[in-house]
Order: sequence, then C-alpha cells, then structure tokens
Amino acid sequence: MDLRATISADIVASTSLSVDSMLSLNESIKSCIVDIEEHFPGTWGRLVKGDSIEFVVDSPRMALRIALILKAYVKSLSLEKSPEAEQFRRSAIRLAIGIGPMRLIDKDKDFMDGEAIYLSGRAISNNGKSKDFFKIVGEPADLHPEINIMASLTNNLINHSRWRPCKVLYYKLLKYSQKEIASKIDKSESAVSQALSAIGWESINSFITYYEDINF
Repeated sequence: MDLRATISADIVASTSLSVDSMLSLNESIKSCIVDIEEHFPGTWGRLVKGDSIEFVVDSPRMALRIALILKAYVKSLSLEKSPEAEQFRRSAIRLAIGIGPMRLIDKDKDFMDGEAIYLSGRAISNNGKSKDFFKIVGEPADLHPEINIMASLTNNLINHSRWRPCKVLYYKLLKYSQKEIASKIDKSESAVSQALSAIGWESINSFITYYEDINF
C-alpha cells in the first residue's frame, strides 16, 4: 500500500483581517503554493474556501518540511497592525499532516479523496478553537508518538518569532544558502545567521532530520 501525505491548514482568526488584507493574503498564499510545487515535484496544493489550504504530497518524508514552509511563509507576512488581528500575527496558521493511502488525486478536476486527507482534515476540524495547533496523524505518528511533542515545540518556536526570522526560515527550508538568503532579503549573512539563531533553527532542523529518517 503506497502511503501519501496530505496537509490541511487554516488561517487563524481570518475574520479579524480586513477585506483588503484577506485578498492580499489569498494572493500571497497562491504564490507560496506555486513555489512549493516548483521545489517539490509530485506535490499539489490548493486554496479552499478562502481561508483553508490543502496539499497532497507524493513523498510523506517531505510533508513536514512543506508544512513548515507554509507556516513560516504565512507568519512572515506583514498585513495589518490592528489589535483585532493580533491572534493572526501570533499563530498565522494551524496545521495537520495526514499519512495514509489516497484513492484519487485529480488536479485537473480539482479533486482529492482518500484516508490521508480525511485524517488531516478531521484533525483540524476536531481541534475546536485552539489557535496553536500542529499535529501529525497516521501510522508513523502512531508508531512514533514523540513526533507530535516535537511538532508542538516547533510550532511554538515559530509562533513566538517575528516576521523577519520567519522569512529567513522560509528560504532556509527551501534549501537556499545563507548567502542566497542574504541577497533575497537585502541583509548581511551575519543578519541571516542571527535570524536563524533567534528562531531556533538548530532545533527545527533536528526535528526535520529525525522525521525524514523515518521509514515510511
């Protein structure tokens, strides 16, 4: 049985954003989806109902990295400073990864169906109103319960980071060098190094390495 991974996500406190900010956010997420699809062949992402995102990933090993790319990207956006949007600025997005078989994936018809997407979708919908949420569900998580402890800790690191370290993390997860990142954000390599240290890159990278070494 071939396992796939899916990612279900929704924007935290999306109703607190102005119409202009929400439209800008939607366009930014679409751009992020294109970047992810280009960097990870066999991955398909889509924006659903304006404030929800779904991905299906051929290789379950890549799902964690892609989920964190999405988290870092949305968290790096500077949309508005209103007090009502504080929860969005803090958490940005809730995530769940589902690992299991998929019986149908049809990008042309915009349709996906299977156990993996049910698992990730239910994890989000059953979570209630909790804003700080990142969970991995499916067989590997059942066999390695420590995964979700590490997922929660990683989510917390990103939630407590400012937008610039999140932007640096986004590029780092896409495997750009520090020199390339410095050029992209118009900062020194030293500033990039400081941003990675501030967001806890060593811990985040250790979790990714651990996850990608699992025999799916």
